[in-house]
Amino acid sequence: SYDSQFNLNCCERYYPHIGDSGSCGSPGTICSASTLLEAFDKFGDDRYARMAYFLNGHSTDGFREDMAKRVEAIVAEQGDWQQTSTNLNGYGLAILRSGDAVADQRAAWLYYGCAVTNSHTHCDRLNIGLFAKGLNLMPDMGYPERTGAWPKRGAWTNNTISHNTVVVDRGRQKRVTVGKMRTFSRSPLVRLVGVAREAVYPQTSLYRRAFAMVDIDEHDSYLVDIFRVKGGAEHHYSFHSAEGDVEFEGLSLAPQPGGTLAGSDVEFASFDKKLQGWNEPGIGFQFLRNVRRDTAPPDAWSVTWKVKDTWNARGQGKRTETDVRLRLTMLGDHDEVILATGEPPRLGKPNNPESLEYLLVHNQGENLASVFAAVIEPLEGESKLASIKRLPVEPAADDIDGIEAVALE
Repeated sequence: SYDSQFNLNCCERYYPHIGDSGSCGSPGTICSASTLLEAFDKFGDDRYARMAYFLNGHSTDGFREDMAKRVEAIVAEQGDWQQTSTNLNGYGLAILRSGDAVADQRAAWLYYGCAVTNSHTHCDRLNIGLFAKGLNLMPDMGYPERTGAWPKRGAWTNNTISHNTVVVDRGRQKRVTVGKMRTFSRSPLVRLVGVAREAVYPQTSLYRRAFAMVDIDEHDSYLVDIFRVKGGAEHHYSFHSAEGDVEFEGLSLAPQPGGTLAGSDVEFASFDKKLQGWNEPGIGFQFLRNVRRDTAPPDAWSVTWKVKDTWNARGQGKRTETDVRLRLTMLGDHDEVILATGEPPRLGKPNNPESLEYLLVHNQGENLASVFAAVIEPLEGESKLASIKRLPVEPAADDIDGIEAVALE
């Protein structure tokens, strides 16, 4: 228990806000140095002394004098703790980590865990997140405005469409047991996780995500995201970054005349349980407004979020503009690209972002097979990637269930 809580910490100041936890994008750790000192005192395991030192800003400041001496002796002999990539397979969470200095640390995570209850879990399997540049660059919704049958909670906050995953047939994921880990690999340059989770949508024969962190240098990494879905008649790849405006390249977006993603005649946040029901197709789409569409997107395009520091994590003031951006480049043939504005929990939560800009990549057709291949780059200043290309691949006998392999350069 002590280990798992410590392992949830990312970049020494965050943890993934999975399900009903935390606020949208806020800093904060889930385990304290005092808790780890308690473990050290109880079990006498040197690891907990090193973990406590690590999580206390790499010091013994504030420790009881006798405890500080014991910890300092252990660190002098064994060294400071190094937090590396980890897979918490009982929970269903993989965290990919890189960077040594606090300012350079980055952590990307993929959640594939269990959701067999209706308590504080969300319908968010194969959801991803990222901490980099001192910020939460792909924040989850966090704790809802209200629990129970609160419409915004059921239709949006804990629904699949509000998370960084893929929605099939406009419906929420089924609540089923943990996914199947297919790949978890680490090297000095690349960290990779791949998970299969078909049971969340019984109509699919393929619902899998491969997620990699690739180092550029000691300061920066980029992410490669390949999501394969086969089955159903509609796929929506949903993605959002932190609070801030968006820019785009390669897209021709036309505004929808009013309404929401649920339709030009459907008002924002409208919900009638008697008429719609919680599990009807399209529930949650009415929480995305300001809809802009490109119905004939090219094979390569990008969207860039200009990130605000909502929580003053970098010490320049709340909601300040930063030079940090998050750029997603999508490569491949898709039917439609949509930008729309969503809203995290706001009632009684004035510190949460006022809104978030969502990207949705949409495909439709009978017996549909989709491959969403994206490169995601956190950057400050100029991009360190000279080009991003998808390379042609010859059909092979070992293609994944009839869906082509992906090669990116």
